[in-house]
Amino acid sequence: MTRWRVARTAIRDRRGNAVVEFALLSLPMLLIVLGFFELGRFFYLSESIANAAREGARAAAVRGAASPKPARAEDIAAIVHRHAPGFVPAASLDVRTSYSPDNSPGASVAVTVAYSYRLLVPWIAAFTTIQIEKHAALTISR
Repeated sequence: MTRWRVARTAIRDRRGNAVVEFALLSLPMLLIVLGFFELGRFFYLSESIANAAREGARAAAVRGAASPKPARAEDIAAIVHRHAPGFVPAASLDVRTSYSPDNSPGASVAVTVAYSYRLLVPWIAAFTTIQIEKHAALTISR
């Protein structure tokens, strides 16, 4: 066999191309899929924490100073913890309640819930913790 014939045969021989292409594309595709899972988990958690803050503000608004059993900050925190997603430890939620000027009817109540979101796959991004803070405010009705 001449040297040219060997070179031509090597150029036409494409066995193993699929394995090499799969090896080159599988890691970026895996990163994209894991990124989508992480993004979906982040948005689910963010909306769930916003809903928990809204439920806490609602409980504070209907249980103002004129109600038979006014809501305390501990009661509101317990309601927020109850409405938080199941995979979020209650101790990791920071719940802050503020009244303007007080908890009488017509005043406003604001509930702020903060959470440090940790990525499941930390090597996707340079940061591994994202601070989520959601705020809900309502007017006290009674």
